[in-house]
Amino acid sequence: MDIVDENFDHAQVEGTKNGMKVRDGIFLPNGVRNLSYSKCFKLRDDDIFVSSFPKSGTTWTNELVWLITHNLDYEGSQNNLEKKIIWLDPGIPTNVIDDADSPRLFKNHLPLQFLPDDIRTEKIKKIYVLRNPKDMLVSTFHFYRKLVKDEFIGEFKDLVNLFEEGKTWYGPWWSHVDSFVELPNTFIIVYEDLIKKPFETIKCLGEFLGKKLSDSQVQFLIECTSFKKMKEGESKFKSDAKHSNFFKSDLVFFRKGEIGDWKNYFDEENSRKVDAVVEKKLKFKINFIYEN
Repeated sequence: MDIVDENFDHAQVEGTKNGMKVRDGIFLPNGVRNLSYSKCFKLRDDDIFVSSFPKSGTTWTNELVWLITHNLDYEGSQNNLEKKIIWLDPGIPTNVIDDADSPRLFKNHLPLQFLPDDIRTEKIKKIYVLRNPKDMLVSTFHFYRKLVKDEFIGEFKDLVNLFEEGKTWYGPWWSHVDSFVELPNTFIIVYEDLIKKPFETIKCLGEFLGKKLSDSQVQFLIECTSFKKMKEGESKFKSDAKHSNFFKSDLVFFRKGEIGDWKNYFDEENSRKVDAVVEKKLKFKINFIYEN
């Protein structure tokens, strides 16, 4: 898969080892190589997009969506790790996207402006994954410290400051959320709902995807996408040699998967900063769950 690298602006950003790429005022990981691919491919009516800000529960949601749309074929899901989901962010050549079998499942953290215009239409199913921003930031902090090209070397407070300024990868967070949740034919999955009321949440997700799941099927999905089960599969992901170019060997992809870990990292000042962002900058009104 040959990717033609585009030219990006570049910015030195406090807390980052190698700075960030910049396009249209949006700060991006250095691993993003070509945005024209993600913008220009032709959509199909049965395409499904799973979009989110990083570390919000995308992998969990992707697994659920794939299983629901493939008749709960758990064995098949374990044998098609690289082919089952198209990750748009780095830059996937258009011919590779065009050759993929339907229904195509796309995942991305890219802001809406870098995706095909037709994603805004009613016919395309969109799923947006949302997590309380405090736990999201803690997960982000640990994950980005284990990246090779985009290693974060700052302190946790530095990441909170970047979040407040809209300079985290793919940010600003509030405009990312607001743009996606307003799209037609969009199902919003709240990470905390998957933890606290998984049966109801997965049942509704199935209905959105056109599948009437039985109670036993929902229970199966809960069990085979549990944090423990997903954690067990992490070794397959990390054993892939090509991932050594992106992740350090001690990466923990599935770290805790719980609600409330933010209390171990936030002081009162930083907590207030995030609260202010939610209250003053996020147009989408939601009562985030911060307690388990």
